[in-house]
Amino acid sequence: MSIEQLVSFLGWCSVINIGFLTATSLLLILFRTQISHIHSRIMGVSESGLPRLYFQYLTLYKIAISTFNLAPYIALKMIN
Repeated sequence: MSIEQLVSFLGWCSVINIGFLTATSLLLILFRTQISHIHSRIMGVSESGLPRLYFQYLTLYKIAISTFNLAPYIALKMIN
C-alpha cells in the first residue's frame, strides 16, 4: 500500500467517523427524551444518569477519531 493510498484511506475514515459523530450528536440533541427513555429501559440505567453516559461516549469517540484517524492523516499529509 502506497502512502497516497494510506492518506486517502485515513481521510475517508475521518470523514465517515466525523459524520457518524455529528449524526449521533444531533440525534441526542433533537430526540433526547425519546432516546433516553428507550436506553433507560434497555440498559436498566436511570434517565437522570444517561446524559453523563452520552457525554462520555461522545468524548471518547472524539478522542478515538483524533488519535486513530486525524493525527495519522495529518502526519502523512505533512511528510508527503
